[in-house]
Amino acid sequence: MRILIPLLLALSPLPASAAQIHDRPALWKVSDADTTIWLFGTIHLLKPEHVWLEGKVAKAFASAQELTIETRIPDAATAQEVILRHAIDPAGKTLASKLPAELQTRLLAKLATFGMPPELIKNAEPWYASMMVQILAYQKLGMSADGGVDVTLMARAEQAHQKIVPLEGFEEQIGFFDAMPEPLQIALLKATLDEVDGSAVVLDKMVKAWSKGDVGALAKLINEDLEQFAELRAILLDQRNAHWADWIAKRLDTPGTVFLAVGAGHLGGKNNVRALLEAKGFKVERVQ
Repeated sequence: MRILIPLLLALSPLPASAAQIHDRPALWKVSDADTTIWLFGTIHLLKPEHVWLEGKVAKAFASAQELTIETRIPDAATAQEVILRHAIDPAGKTLASKLPAELQTRLLAKLATFGMPPELIKNAEPWYASMMVQILAYQKLGMSADGGVDVTLMARAEQAHQKIVPLEGFEEQIGFFDAMPEPLQIALLKATLDEVDGSAVVLDKMVKAWSKGDVGALAKLINEDLEQFAELRAILLDQRNAHWADWIAKRLDTPGTVFLAVGAGHLGGKNNVRALLEAKGFKVERVQ
């Protein structure tokens, strides 16, 4: 399921495989007399040949004293500990005991195509199985979070000694999935298995839409599969968008310049952050 993409940040980097591609992703600005907040939608997985931190985006980023992101990923050992603490069933129940037989069969068959031993997720929660299937699929496609927009921005901010402000904690993000009712987790796993074979085509369309700044097409590609899961959409999009719009509105009370970078799906489509800010009376100006 495409909504899992923001959490697929454990992929290994790969060398560039083609000539450079100069992207022109969308960029907006919301401001008042003494505060400017740049709004930038990110793609979490990109191949290394993409060049996007240039022109207006680079200028906006350089002007900011503060980078605001969805979350900061801790070191690998800490991240693994947090994920596994939520991913493994605390009562020791097996994943197979929770899934319909047909879905379990499909899951095992898909894991076999990736060469992953099923024992590794024997006691996992269904949401974690969904995530693993998607991670393995993107690894097979040669995608790298190491070249993703979020990772690049954080590295540049650290080099420039910019303040980095996470909107959410890493464990909080993992908790969004772990707190889902089990039937919803199972539905998420089924949707992931239904879609994963088409990942290459969908991801290519997503990257092209992001590269051209086609906000409508990108939002549709990222968010449309949530329309059948109202509860999941509320947890992963609507509630978070509302919280972030409130954060931006309050942050405008403090002078300075902020470069806010969140998943592109949060800045387009129904109930997106930009629309919520405009509903509050703020002008959101597109600059690229």
